[in-house]
Amino acid sequence: MPKKMPHETPREKGNQKHSGRPGERSANVSEELKRITGELENTDPYAREKAKADLIHLRGPEVAQELIRALNHPNPEVRIEIVRKLGVMEDPQTVNALARILEEDSDVRVRAAAIGTLGNIGGPEAVSALEKAQNDSNRQIREEAGWTLGQAKRKQ
Repeated sequence: MPKKMPHETPREKGNQKHSGRPGERSANVSEELKRITGELENTDPYAREKAKADLIHLRGPEVAQELIRALNHPNPEVRIEIVRKLGVMEDPQTVNALARILEEDSDVRVRAAAIGTLGNIGGPEAVSALEKAQNDSNRQIREEAGWTLGQAKRKQ
């Protein structure tokens, strides 16, 4: 991977040309995502905020798949930021992974973030996941899913 120049922003780094070798760009995105998720756990609030900004600027067709893989991260704060990034991307290919997070994640904050993201993405699969969440055992999840459902339906 090329060395990062001091004046280079994460966005510029993500847009560097690569040699075209199979898997090279994907490996770079994977490495960058590992670096960012590590910084999201940093005790320094400045480092965490910088990592959030770096996550937002991460670009490329393979980014969604790398983010979906990272949804298994052990830290719920990191999973929340990844879910938020998926919401910014508004990529329909992420809906199934977000629906799984909504159903299965152990942290209610991560599940609530998934609700918001599904509402942003919209579409029939997102609506279906939100409708199912209206019957969740957690009151907060039921209420947020009901409120967000209207937003998702408007995007259909």
